[in-house]
Amino acid sequence: MITRNRNRRGTTSNDENANAQGKVIGRVLNTRSRAVLSEIENLNLAELPDKVARPSDQHSKCCLDACAIETLRLLKRNVRHLSPQMRDNFFRFYKQRSEIRAECLRANASYFLSLDNKLILRDRRIDDANQRSFDYLQNIEFLVYPLPASFLSDCVDLTPRMRHILVNWMVQVHRGYRLSTETLFLALRLLDRYIYKSANQVSRQVFQLLGVTALFIASKFEEVFPPDVGDYSSITEGCFDSSDIAVCEQMILHGMDFLVNIPCPLLFLRRLSKSLEVDSLVHNLSKYFLELAFQEYELAHLPANFLSTVSICLALAVTKNTYIIDDVWDPKLSYLSGYGIDNVREPLQMLARAVLRQSVPSKYRATYDKYCADDLFQRVAAMPELESRTMLMLSAELEASCRQTDHDGGKVAKPSRVSTSITRYCF
Repeated sequence: MITRNRNRRGTTSNDENANAQGKVIGRVLNTRSRAVLSEIENLNLAELPDKVARPSDQHSKCCLDACAIETLRLLKRNVRHLSPQMRDNFFRFYKQRSEIRAECLRANASYFLSLDNKLILRDRRIDDANQRSFDYLQNIEFLVYPLPASFLSDCVDLTPRMRHILVNWMVQVHRGYRLSTETLFLALRLLDRYIYKSANQVSRQVFQLLGVTALFIASKFEEVFPPDVGDYSSITEGCFDSSDIAVCEQMILHGMDFLVNIPCPLLFLRRLSKSLEVDSLVHNLSKYFLELAFQEYELAHLPANFLSTVSICLALAVTKNTYIIDDVWDPKLSYLSGYGIDNVREPLQMLARAVLRQSVPSKYRATYDKYCADDLFQRVAAMPELESRTMLMLSAELEASCRQTDHDGGKVAKPSRVSTSITRYCF
């Protein structure tokens, strides 16, 4: 019988859900590994062939054609439900991704075409299939699960601060029940998209019920052994019972048209981490930044593929102690994500400000506490580099302070911890 002990924690160095930790007791294996893109460091690569022939050009062309056909099919099926701005966002991204990849392939085709082949089992079938899979995930973020920048604007009873408090509470519940990170991300995506689609049905009286029900749905979708509905009812301290959660579950699923298979940001982040061959410190730091981004209302609407790119770029800048993004930007990021360096500059500043705000004592620092006290994540939130001059420069706070100093005739102004209103990126 396979069972899971919720009190056990992994001790591996990279990702808590991408690593399997098991204990053999007789003929029973106790493990909870469930990640699709699992770690491959322990594979016996000696049994694999050293050289595998690349697929033919005709085969690659067929794969690209199939991806284009699937994209057109998605577009035709969902074009009626998309606003003109969302359609424009998708077409801009699709065109930009094609142009970036064409430029990369002209520079060094064999290098970029073999990125996945070098990373995953050196199988000749991996390259095209993996590329098509991630292209599909990037496309459906725009065509099936789009989210506008002001998705709370139609909710007269809710504010971004209320969302921030609820997300902080959801992180605490997720950590208390030792749920996977995929569960948390899916719950946050379900919450935001349901609020956007059913704004007239959402009020502050049921806001917490929506949050706990989103966690309940996500845990049934992602966890091997999810907590019972009674566990989620008890965490609300009697505010909502099991029947309330069951009714709210039906409302969310019908409001989402049962489209709950939203791409997880960790899929994109793991692929970028492996392609850049970063160490576990950079990967865990990227995960910390990624979770902070989902708590920020100004960043929560951005596609998971984009947020993963911004997070790992900021992590590289912090670990290399540089505030010049051009020094850490890698062409692999552009090729795999479809975004250029100019796309990430302003969102990276916003994310850096969110990181700086975690250094201020507050009741709403569940993500900071999670990554500060857990050895599994190497306590990356406690790194002194996150409060350094480099981080201030990355957030543009120090530059603003210098400008204020010149304006005030030499008086040094304290850097602001509040993010300013800047242009929101929709693609």
